[in-house]
Amino acid sequence: MASLIGEKPGARIGWTMRGDRTISSETRIEFTTTGTLLRRLLGDPDLAGVDALILDEVHERHLDSDLALAFALDIADLRDDLQLAVMSATADNERFHKLLSSSAPTDTIVAEGKPYPLDVVWSPISGPALDQRGASSALINH
Repeated sequence: MASLIGEKPGARIGWTMRGDRTISSETRIEFTTTGTLLRRLLGDPDLAGVDALILDEVHERHLDSDLALAFALDIADLRDDLQLAVMSATADNERFHKLLSSSAPTDTIVAEGKPYPLDVVWSPISGPALDQRGASSALINH
């Protein structure tokens, strides 16, 4: 996204993930992993300085994503100024609308799109997965 506005990452748009942080005092949009968001929430449960939180792929049910959504809903209940958006290409819109609107009016935006055709092609493995040392060829040849 930074390159789309002619900037290098870490200026207005950056990211934080385990072991890699590319942000500055100018950063206005920060991408992060769910695990990193959870660690931040443990140290800063109010998300001070955050105006909006967007959770993508909410249909993927994992412990960390479910916790992030639960924390985000709690914070949104406590902070009227926090904008919360959840996104998914395949979520059950009615279920999420009900969940998100339990304490405040919620808008749902549905963007209909034409499904892209998908061809599933299966190819058998051309050789052994492990060599005599027990190492995979992908590891050796990377």
